[in-house]
Amino acid sequence: MDHGQELMRIGPELIPTFRRIISEIINKKEIAGFNVSTSGISINTPMRSLSHMLLDVHSGLISINSEVKLNVQGEPMFFVDLDGTIIDNVYADGIFPEYISGLRKSGLDEAKLYDLIWTEHRRLLCSSLPESFDWEGIFKGLAHKLNVDLGIELKYIQEKYYQEPFIRTLNGAPELLKALNELGPVYVSTNGFMKYQRPVLKALGLDVYFKDILTPDRSGYIKSDKRFYGKLIDDGHIAVNIGDDYLYDVLSPKLLGSLAIWAYAMARLPRRSIMMLPDLMVSRLQDIPRLIRTS
Repeated sequence: MDHGQELMRIGPELIPTFRRIISEIINKKEIAGFNVSTSGISINTPMRSLSHMLLDVHSGLISINSEVKLNVQGEPMFFVDLDGTIIDNVYADGIFPEYISGLRKSGLDEAKLYDLIWTEHRRLLCSSLPESFDWEGIFKGLAHKLNVDLGIELKYIQEKYYQEPFIRTLNGAPELLKALNELGPVYVSTNGFMKYQRPVLKALGLDVYFKDILTPDRSGYIKSDKRFYGKLIDDGHIAVNIGDDYLYDVLSPKLLGSLAIWAYAMARLPRRSIMMLPDLMVSRLQDIPRLIRTS
């Protein structure tokens, strides 16, 4: 294998997704050239994010050239996502069951309660309301409708779960953040509310790397809205977003004119058509600094 390449295996359930992505790139003719053989599909594309990708559609083996550079023409400013990008958070495994346990006083079963919670989340999200990510508010709102006392305070939740193994720093995150600070100012860009995210950052010792924390409850808007960033992306810097979620960390920044680095997790691959490609696509956080060129 050529220098600068890495191997990654994906589960068979994700192979169709990668095949569709490659097919869309080819159909849109956003490539310099490609070869199809019995061993897979080799693509050489001018889109920096997918240069020299090899996909073996039978074994699920991908080869990605990690030496492709992202050229930033100007002084960069970095907006870094939290959950799934640099940290692992606890809601699904720890906090949600605690809240559901309190709601069970209503007589409804767990499946019904989760259905009500996600329905309310989606209702709020369809209107792009910041409250769609206020999980404490959503649970308390449902408790009020069901006329039950939730009996759980956020402080108790944080004291119990805002520590390892319920939260953890993902591999390469401190090294990435330290290196980014040498290139330009670094901000948290998250849909999570400040009351959740600041304590997590402090508990993991990551708060020292950020100039500020951008959240929907502070700005009044979620990450897909330009107003979420206030005046920051218009101050002359080159905005560079880094995150794992395609919608909020790739598509939305690209539509706003920013650069996007997709630090992808397998679970975050888009289920529908890719509308825009990221400027850089990496599987390891520690690779990002050496793949950025500034001028």
